[in-house]
Amino acid sequence: MIDPISTKIEFEQLQSKGITPKLYVNPFLKIITPYDVAANQSDKKVLEHGSCGEGIYHTFKRCADDYDLRFSVAALGPRNALAFVRGYYHVDVNPEWEEKFAEAMHWLKAYAETDNYNSVTEDYDTLIFEGSQGLLLDMDCGFMPHCTPSKVGV
Repeated sequence: MIDPISTKIEFEQLQSKGITPKLYVNPFLKIITPYDVAANQSDKKVLEHGSCGEGIYHTFKRCADDYDLRFSVAALGPRNALAFVRGYYHVDVNPEWEEKFAEAMHWLKAYAETDNYNSVTEDYDTLIFEGSQGLLLDMDCGFMPHCTPSKVGV
């Protein structure tokens, strides 16, 4: 999963420190939207389980309910993609979220590499793979109730 807004913010923070990372994004990544984050942050049961409130659980749940949104689709039309997710939650439009999401998706589409993974190991001495959480948060082998709805193991 990837949150385009958070990814853009993190990238800008790294750039402000003189670091310009190369970002590779799998076109099939599930997209976390502001509506997923808001649903996560307002879900009392999820919060009682120690959620970080970043929308991971609700994105997982939304996708399992056949409202899957992948990077390759969202990049084609961010506003339509967000309207699709908004329909899942049956909530009103939040213009600020719509603008931030569209801006972040346009940035991510323009900046991120979505193919050419074979050259990654040849181009760098140090690689950082980010895409999951700690092993003890794994839904199959973590410690309930503080688990994420994903498999984070190797």
